[in-house]
Amino acid sequence: MCDPGEAIEAEAPTRNPTLASPVGAIRAHKSALIEWLSAEPLLLLESLLASEHITLGVYEAASGKSSLRECVNYLLEHFIGGGEDECRVLLADLENVKQHYCSDFRDWLASWCAEEKSELRD
Repeated sequence: MCDPGEAIEAEAPTRNPTLASPVGAIRAHKSALIEWLSAEPLLLLESLLASEHITLGVYEAASGKSSLRECVNYLLEHFIGGGEDECRVLLADLENVKQHYCSDFRDWLASWCAEEKSELRD
């Protein structure tokens, strides 16, 4: 987990052209995202359900997993399977709940979102 002062061994928040897509970003940083989001996966699930970005069935399937890491993995796979647009939705929802997660996660998300906005302007 992300304790203050404790370094997490996760992928660096960098991107290259092959990772420039939402699916690529999530796939490339999946292990770190699982680590970071496992701290509060139900918060994310509730946000996604409230915004109608997941169905009750997806919510129940994810929240019914035997571990927090499995819950996050299920959720990430659900969005990866939905393609680029679905992954953009997930990243936007993560932006809405980022304050509940560690600074490493917030830094990664800020870096990815800044590059995404930059690419959209180009």
